Amino acid sequence: MNGIQAKKTVYQYTSTNFTKSKRTSKVKTGTKLAVTGVAKNSKGAYRFQLSNGNYVTANQAYVSTY
Repeated sequence: MNGIQAKKTVYQYTSTNFTKSKRTSKVKTGTKLAVTGVAKNSKGAYRFQLSNGNYVTANQAYVSTY
């Protein structure tokens, strides 16, 4: 896995716990992002860590790997 592509609009966050205060930027549908790792938040949800250090959802309804 080298990266992910957004299937829907998603947001980047500075933490694995997604709250509006931790949102950094909006990612449009079709955008490709480089992934450096996978993390889990405190509730057990998976997040992809991006090359810029931010996180996006790993939910397959929102992103696909390439």
